[in-house]
Amino acid sequence: MDFIRSQFPFDRLTQAELALVEENLETPTISPGTVILHQGGEPCRYLYVIKEGIVHFLRDGRTARILEEGDMFGFPSMLNGGAPAVDVVAQDTVTVYTIPHRV
Repeated sequence: MDFIRSQFPFDRLTQAELALVEENLETPTISPGTVILHQGGEPCRYLYVIKEGIVHFLRDGRTARILEEGDMFGFPSMLNGGAPAVDVVAQDTVTVYTIPHRV
């Protein structure tokens, strides 16, 4: 949880808000090559914070951006309820923190 507490915007939360995040936090490990979010697919239900590893944003099969430790993804789709604009693919073994939309 120290990692999350040190990341923006979590570093600005109250103790009560952090406790709510902690109660709902999961830490899955994702295998290399796994498509975490699908471009044009179902809306994202989680905020993802990368703890370890690298993910690629692929738009129409081309790398649009590379994310690593401390970066977040999933929030645009989660907040607007729309389909993800990119595929998000694990380059290597990736560990993420997931925080459900309801939190």
